[in-house]
Amino acid sequence: MLLEAALRLAPDAMSWKEHVSGLKHLVSDDPDLIAKIEERLKRSKHDGEIKHWERKTAEKKKQSERKKLKAKASWIQLWREIADHPDVAFSPERRKTTAWDLWRVMQQYGENHRESGWNRLFIEKQFARKTADQIRKILMDVWRGDRPTLPKERPEDQQNTYLVWWQLGLAGIYAEAEDHKWATKLSVEEAEVACRYAPIELNGLPHWMKNLVIQYPEAVNATLGDELSWELEQKPRGQARSMLLQSINHADETVVEVFIPRIRSWLDSNGGLADSEDRVSEQAQRLRQVIDVLLKHGDKNLLAWLADLAHRRLQFQMPQEFAFVWLPTLMKLEPKLGLDALEGQLQSIEPSVRSVAVTWFSVLFGDSSDAVDFSHPGFTGELLLRLVRLAYFHVRPEDDTVHEGTYTPDTRDHAERARSQIVGAIFALQGEEGWSTKLEMVEDSSFEHLKGRIMAKAEEGWALEVDSVAFDDAQAISLDRIGEAPPSTNEAMFAILKDRLADLDELLLRDFSPREAWGGIGDERVMRREIARELTQTANGLYKVDQEAVTADEKETDIRLRSLGSESEAVIELKLADNRTARDLRDTIFDQLVRKYMAADNCKSGCLLVTLARDRKWQHPDTKQPIDLNDLKGLLEKEAKRIEGTMADEVALVVHIIDLRPRLPKENA
Repeated sequence: MLLEAALRLAPDAMSWKEHVSGLKHLVSDDPDLIAKIEERLKRSKHDGEIKHWERKTAEKKKQSERKKLKAKASWIQLWREIADHPDVAFSPERRKTTAWDLWRVMQQYGENHRESGWNRLFIEKQFARKTADQIRKILMDVWRGDRPTLPKERPEDQQNTYLVWWQLGLAGIYAEAEDHKWATKLSVEEAEVACRYAPIELNGLPHWMKNLVIQYPEAVNATLGDELSWELEQKPRGQARSMLLQSINHADETVVEVFIPRIRSWLDSNGGLADSEDRVSEQAQRLRQVIDVLLKHGDKNLLAWLADLAHRRLQFQMPQEFAFVWLPTLMKLEPKLGLDALEGQLQSIEPSVRSVAVTWFSVLFGDSSDAVDFSHPGFTGELLLRLVRLAYFHVRPEDDTVHEGTYTPDTRDHAERARSQIVGAIFALQGEEGWSTKLEMVEDSSFEHLKGRIMAKAEEGWALEVDSVAFDDAQAISLDRIGEAPPSTNEAMFAILKDRLADLDELLLRDFSPREAWGGIGDERVMRREIARELTQTANGLYKVDQEAVTADEKETDIRLRSLGSESEAVIELKLADNRTARDLRDTIFDQLVRKYMAADNCKSGCLLVTLARDRKWQHPDTKQPIDLNDLKGLLEKEAKRIEGTMADEVALVVHIIDLRPRLPKENA
């Protein structure tokens, strides 16, 4: 094994033979390994071919070196002509030739200059600022002195070609566009000529088109807009994509706005349906390109119009290639209408391994870059459930392809991935909708094999949502400094409330416990003040205790904790249980705590705080049986859970009992 590795570790192909021969002395005690080396050193039948390519490579390398030397010598000569004899280099007879020669050099120097052909930094570094200004002036004259033809103006066999000289004019516009006000100094005729240079750009429209559009939108529309309309009207011939439309799609929004009316007009009139049976795939490809532009750059009104058009187009019989464009468009814009249309397409299709339905799921939700995105708010839990049932009906797991080793995914593989994507979208749903959708999915026998995973995801999502409170700077600093942060949500406020109630229990166990003093209080108003004072002392800068919400005669006995980091509040309703019935305490949870104090959206955390200072029993409000303190606590907690359930968990309630009775009997004197 080590010898096989060593045989492949030659520094390069030229020294391979010497390297392999040098391995012999390392294995001289093993004849088998020596024989293997000898076998490897035998002349291969491919040696002649290898030698041939080695000679070719060496020859190309020499040619490249000669070309570089020749180019360097040519550049030195040009440099000397400009540096030593600028009057000659920039004379009326030579100025364009000089500009051409420098442009060819600038194309090869630095980054991002191959397209523009203008590099002031290079000129100033090699010569001087004055020389760069001279070249810029010449190039500005060059582009004005020519008039490039557009593809529609050329013979059919020359529509994809242009003169290299026009690239020099393009560089001239880039040079002039150094001045951000350059477009304001143009005439209408000059603006139209500048537009003619734009399609020559190799990678999209030039950046200076934005300035041109702002100043002369009519000239741009009349020149390039007409060219775009002409391209869209042409019968597809091999290349269905419009290069101009592709460039527009990647342009600045200001530029795209000029062309949107023409694109919409073409689509509304004759671009939505196949105009012949010839080259249907190419026609559909062009339609997809047009719609991509509208989806990317359209405003709310335009997208609403496009959704309506897609819905209307799908009412017609059309080639499948066109349906594969219109239905994904509708699904992206109006998911419910799109799903209705999909169900209509699949209603008569029987499930099979490679049915048309499988193709539909592959097209809509597969691995393509323009697949439907489930982040659209229209994909509700109800809609995703309909979709996942449809997916499992047509893309059945028992028909899934099993691959071994590497493979190239096909339509079936993409459909299987689409099915998984839909399940993943359901797993990603949050809140009450996410929980209820997952539970409904569990109850569906079609997903029996996923039951355990669905429940695990539901519980995991719930836990993450509970712990997913994001802190701002002030909260983060507070968390780092004191270990706590002001609550910013009702959930966080509820957690703080329960924590401070636990602190009260701990206080009553300390050596300086106020248990005896509190046990002697028989007035809820006084008890409220004592508890409010303790809650204030443990606030830790997270909340403030507010008693101002009580009435003037202090008949209300609630305590409010108001967060200092948000508008969230928690309310405590205090009751002394020494003289109250179990029914009174139970009814207090809803009648007073929830209905009176927790109506606001920012106050959904509540506590019934009950104190007891003497031994006693209560009568169960339903069974009329005597109950003790533990039974009373269970009764109140059950009522709190019932109320939470009836209110769809919009409120969070806790029952807390402070037992002020003596913990231990008095010691004998």
